[in-house]
Amino acid sequence: MPARASPAREFKVEARPKPYEVPPEAEFNGGLLRQVRMARGLSLSQLAERTRIGSKHLENVEADRYDALPAVVYLRGILMNLARELGLDGIRVSKSYLAFVEAHRSKG
Repeated sequence: MPARASPAREFKVEARPKPYEVPPEAEFNGGLLRQVRMARGLSLSQLAERTRIGSKHLENVEADRYDALPAVVYLRGILMNLARELGLDGIRVSKSYLAFVEAHRSKG
């Protein structure tokens, strides 16, 4: 009896996104992070699900609502995770964004 060929299995492999080209002099604020997310074709809810970050935190980051953001130690983790999912350099994103937060909080 001839051996049966097993049907080909398809595996869905979810690859990490390719790095988004951001100019080297660009500073990361909520608007730029929103543009990168949208260029990746991700909704806020999809990004929240993939990163396990609450959608309200993501909304506040993208809207630059500095007063509504969590403490810096938590915000740094959010930014690192967000950057990783978007294919960006987490250290660059967190340093740049946190500089905006610090400037805002020192004014108020």
